[in-house]
Amino acid sequence: MLKRTFTTLAALAIAGASASSAYGSEEALLKLLVSRGLIKKSDADSILAETSKPAKSGKSVVDAKGATVTSVAPSKLKLSDSIEQLKIYGDLRLRWQHANADLDGSGNDFQDQSFRFRLLLGAEVTLAEDLFAGFEFSTGSSPTDRFVTLGQDADGSGDYKVAISKAYVGWNPIPEVSLVGGRQAVPFYSTEMVWDRDVRLDGVTEKVDLAKLMNLGGGFGLDLIAGQFISGNNQSFESSAVLGRSRNTDAWLYQAQVKASADLGPAKVTVAPGVLWANGAFSSNNPRKGTLGLGGSALAATADVANDVGALLLPGDVSFDLAGAPVKLLWDFAYNFEASTATDRLVASTSGNEDRLAYLLGFKIGDNVTKGDLSFYANYRHLGAGSVNQGFSDSDFGLGYLNQRGFQVGTCYNLTNAASVSLAYSATRQIDQDLTLLPSGGVNATQLATIQLGVEF
Repeated sequence: MLKRTFTTLAALAIAGASASSAYGSEEALLKLLVSRGLIKKSDADSILAETSKPAKSGKSVVDAKGATVTSVAPSKLKLSDSIEQLKIYGDLRLRWQHANADLDGSGNDFQDQSFRFRLLLGAEVTLAEDLFAGFEFSTGSSPTDRFVTLGQDADGSGDYKVAISKAYVGWNPIPEVSLVGGRQAVPFYSTEMVWDRDVRLDGVTEKVDLAKLMNLGGGFGLDLIAGQFISGNNQSFESSAVLGRSRNTDAWLYQAQVKASADLGPAKVTVAPGVLWANGAFSSNNPRKGTLGLGGSALAATADVANDVGALLLPGDVSFDLAGAPVKLLWDFAYNFEASTATDRLVASTSGNEDRLAYLLGFKIGDNVTKGDLSFYANYRHLGAGSVNQGFSDSDFGLGYLNQRGFQVGTCYNLTNAASVSLAYSATRQIDQDLTLLPSGGVNATQLATIQLGVEF
């Protein structure tokens, strides 16, 4: 009888504690009662199981202090037991743009004013056993430009196509190592001179946090990042060649970099030397990107030169505060030892190092995180005709073409924490006048002005 009385009192006490979310306290109390022999362990387990159940919506209970608490309805969203965390995100951008291009030095041969939009919708999932996964749907089909033009890019039904832009699974065998396979975002520290932010890559990436493995500490970071990506699936017994490239070997692209950072107190410095190379096989899966709708056989050949890359890369930045505002000085550098191979497939000869070289020098003042934030940026770029992979570099600068040098400026203002408006302008001119064959040499000058509203959710 006495034990039954203690069991009843324990249940009432636990119920009051549950209303105030004191789960740890109730479990400790039950263990104490069991250890003193006042209640059975089976009774304690039953009480704990019952009081841990979520209350129904709108039910009022009285907590241990006599206060009335209204319970919250349990979620109607049902997830797999293997999911530990789910993050759903979206990014919608509305853009007006004005583009000009001088193709042969005679004037503005191409002009276009258009309204465009881009939508990304995806999910990131944390799974049990150190696994994670993700997927993303997006508008557009170009590897570097997921904007679609209103009134032009819709299909026959009047709708806009949606593509799978991410589908990957990853594993952390230990906290310092991450392995990812599938279609994924660019994992490397870089600027858009080499990798446009919209690019997605098919393959496998590895990241090792060397700083943690070696217990560096002291504000130092050191990461090894590597990736192996397929860009063309060719037939094993294909004997013919295109522009001197093998068609019986799959086209692969590789990159590896060491990202080093140091927090020096007043400033933080980051550098990431690396290499980018390819096996030189034929690839038809790198469509020419850019704003111009130009024709010609040389444009079709752009996909065939995309895999001629053997480049050294050196991006970096220095970040610090100036009069309370965050400032970042940034640079990027690429030198492609295979530039002569890439350009010779389209033209007879190149003029030397300027065709192999690409670099970017710029700055950014301010960040865009919360309502009222304002930022400005500017940079100067030189993109040699055979310097970087035209299929993956920034689709806005030079309208997505190589053999261009010029500047880009812009500003962004946060209307709310989630919404921002931005303005940007870029202007470029041809570097090597001897390259007259499209697409690398046939764009004499470009201008692009954009006004953009972005909403992230």
